[in-house]
Formats: sequence, C-alpha cells, structure tokens
Amino acid sequence: MPNPQLQPEELFEDEYTARFESLVRRRGLLANFRRDRARIDVGLMLNQLGTLELSGRKVWFQLKGVHRETVTAEKLARTGHVGISVRIADLRFWYAAPEATYLVVYVEAIDVFLAEDVRDIVDRQWGVTFLMPDRFGSQETITAQVSADAVLDDRALDSLVSHRSMRIDGPAFRGRPLGHRLDPLRCGLAELDPDVFDRVVDDLLKAHLLFNVTEHDSTRLIATVGDQRVRVLTGTLYTTYEYPFAASVEIGFGPDRAPRQEGQFFSALGQVAVVVHSKVALPFHASGDAPAFLTELSDDGFEQVLVFANSPELPLLRHYRSLLGQRCPLPQGLESISYNVLVATLVYLDHQENLRWDLLNYQFK
Repeated sequence: MPNPQLQPEELFEDEYTARFESLVRRRGLLANFRRDRARIDVGLMLNQLGTLELSGRKVWFQLKGVHRETVTAEKLARTGHVGISVRIADLRFWYAAPEATYLVVYVEAIDVFLAEDVRDIVDRQWGVTFLMPDRFGSQETITAQVSADAVLDDRALDSLVSHRSMRIDGPAFRGRPLGHRLDPLRCGLAELDPDVFDRVVDDLLKAHLLFNVTEHDSTRLIATVGDQRVRVLTGTLYTTYEYPFAASVEIGFGPDRAPRQEGQFFSALGQVAVVVHSKVALPFHASGDAPAFLTELSDDGFEQVLVFANSPELPLLRHYRSLLGQRCPLPQGLESISYNVLVATLVYLDHQENLRWDLLNYQFK
C-alpha cells in the first residue's frame, strides 16, 4: 500500500525504480548505495549469458522518469529522443568513471525504459571537449538526449555483458596500461593447444583490422607430410601489425642497469598473405606447387607474408626463409607472438586462462 506521506513524484520514482529492478534482477546481482553521494541509483554485477554464474562485470544506472503529460508517444516519435536535465558535474563523473554508467529513462506514455551509455550520449552531443573545465562556463545543468531507439529490452540487456573494465593501477608499458604485470618484451609462450592457437591468432588479426579475408588451399604451400596443421589466408590489414625479433631483445640487467635493448621490429600493412601454422612438425617441406602459388599471390598484390607458428622461433627461421625468402623477413614463433598478445589487452584477457608460458618476466615499476 502506498505511503501517504510520500509526494506524488516520490511515488512515481518508487514505482519505476521497482519495475526497473524487477526487469534487470534476473540478469545479475543488484548493488545499491546506502547514501546518494555516489550520484548513481543502482549497479548490476552481470551473470554470464544464460547462466546464474557471475561474470565479474559491472554496469551502473542512473534512473529518471518522465510522465505521460510531459513526453507523449507522439512527441517521442517526432523528436526521436527524450531530453533529461542533469547536473554537468554528475554527467562528467559518470563519463569519466572506470565502469559503464547508463542513463535510464522510464517513459510512462509508452511504458518502456530507454537506456544509453553516458559515453555514447556525451560523445554524440558534445564530443571530446566535454570534460574541459571551462566548456560550459558557470552553467550547472545540461540536457542529455536519450535516443528513442535505445529500448532496454532482452537484446539490450544481453549486450551489457560485453562491457568490461580492467585494473590500470599496475605498471604501464610505454605509458599504456595493460591490465597485467607481464613484461611484453620478455615473456615467451609455451606451445599452445592448436585450437587455442588458431583463436588467438584470429583475434590478433581481427584486432589489427584484417578484412576481405580469403582462405586458400594450404597444401599448395606446405606439403602434408608429418603432423602439420596449416591455414593460408589473404586479406588487407587496415592498421599496422608490428612484431619483434624476440632473440634480439635484451632480457637481463647489466651492472649499471643501463637501458636494455628492445630488439629489432618488423611490420606489415595493407595486402598480406598470412600463414597460420598451428601444429608444427620439424622439418617441414614446401609443396611442389609452392613456387607457382607464391607467384600467383604476388601477381594478386600479396607480396608480404606474415607467419604465425605454434613453435619456438629460432628453429623456424631456416625453413621459412627457404620457403618464402624476402616475402617474410621473420616468421613469428611463440616468443614473438607473446609480445603481440600481451600488448593487445583485450586479446590477452579473452584467452589468459588458456595461455601457457615457458618464460615469464614481471614489471614492478
């Protein structure tokens, strides 16, 4: 029974808050602040999709409501958004928060919740200057526009689990927080399960925007002798893929702790052929059709070749240099691939439980 001491606006707020919590409760564990100083109404630690197991990922929600007299269904359809007045200081607080904060609006006229990530709202309306202290002068409030298309339905709730945050208070690599303490230049992967290796390489290529991918018959390049597992791809890299020659990286410290050599780097950009050698048996041999196949690739513009091999690096050199020549200045083995995995934080986080290591060095500063 409603509390007669509450004002109508408080009753409205209590009603839509209860309905919101009922809507999201099955998706995770609710977290509430005992005091309003946090400027956030409710948080949700999300379940893994389709299970009751917690994912460890959290999102936060600030709830607002608009009466049917304020925003009608016709007005919403006409404008395409709901304007909500918020304090600029609060919006900056949510925008800069390390975890996703959603501005949620209950629209009474159509009985739905609209919800948008505060960062999406701010970037769309004001851009990167929003956080500048003098951007709005002495103005204290601002109107944030929540899109009418941002309905908080089952599909939208499922997408929340894609949000992730990471620890950035540890040591950084060249000013970049990585979310782990491992030294990217001085660690080495052990041989991985071939399926895991394939997924790691695919995610590295995706992270570097390899598009227009075509898979070719790998037996035209490497003979199917011994226990080999090989894929040959072609595509276009839209960002530079850079990798080190791991054997040229200085591992230890000298007596004077002089700067350590970080080794020789190679890179690829644009049209590339990619060899993914996820199960390696040495020695391996070129197919009899390899010269013709490589000529065809060159004629099609694929003169650069990247090699990813699930094997220590040095034993690969002779075999791949004989096979590919200058098309591939250095095949990547496990020691070199370690660098790319460790600096691609999202790739590392997605696969960390399946990675195995032969060499581990930690950063502590």
